[in-house]
Amino acid sequence: MLAGLLASALVGLWTGLLWHHWMDRGHGFGPRRAVLAGSGGVVTAILAAPTVWSAVLDGYGNDSFFTLAPWPRAGLAALSAALILSLFSLLAAKSAAFYRAGAKLRVPPLVVLAADLLASAALMVGALGLSPQVYYSYYRLIVPDLPAQWQLPGWAVSESPLRQAYLAPGASLADHLVGLTFWSLLVMTGWLFVLAHPQVRQRVSSRVAGLGAALVCGLIYGLT
Repeated sequence: MLAGLLASALVGLWTGLLWHHWMDRGHGFGPRRAVLAGSGGVVTAILAAPTVWSAVLDGYGNDSFFTLAPWPRAGLAALSAALILSLFSLLAAKSAAFYRAGAKLRVPPLVVLAADLLASAALMVGALGLSPQVYYSYYRLIVPDLPAQWQLPGWAVSESPLRQAYLAPGASLADHLVGLTFWSLLVMTGWLFVLAHPQVRQRVSSRVAGLGAALVCGLIYGLT
């Protein structure tokens, strides 16, 4: 309970600070704005995940990642970072296309935002479908005796994508990375919307934005 309240307060404070910082910025999509939105999404997801804080402090126990030798471990970390950065780049390009189309067709911004959030979730599900094969191919480089075969994602066998996005206590480093990436993508989508619509930043104060973010975080934490 206390961890959830603390996480909500931190998310609200972070959102309010970013909102105030970006209040008088222009609008549009570019590499710098994508980096800003992505960074905002990552930090928000981390602040909203007390289970991840605990796992980091515990060192993730006997997670299989730490059983690898240093160089294979570094390669796995680099591969994960490259995949996540690719996802963020695809999301930024997708959101830019959505808002250009929305402006051209005069679709209400909130409708475009809703469609964009659904597309972001679908992008994450697609990444979850492909990533097991990518990682298995990497492990075949480390362990040449592994057979060549297609790896099914966890949600295709037994778990739903939402279950994999749940940051459960005691989960593995890989599961937490999936969950953080999922929430980071959704929050990044929201920040891209805010950056693309300066009128939203002008009509809503940073205090209201922070309070709203804290309430949403608390609601999600309570439901999960």
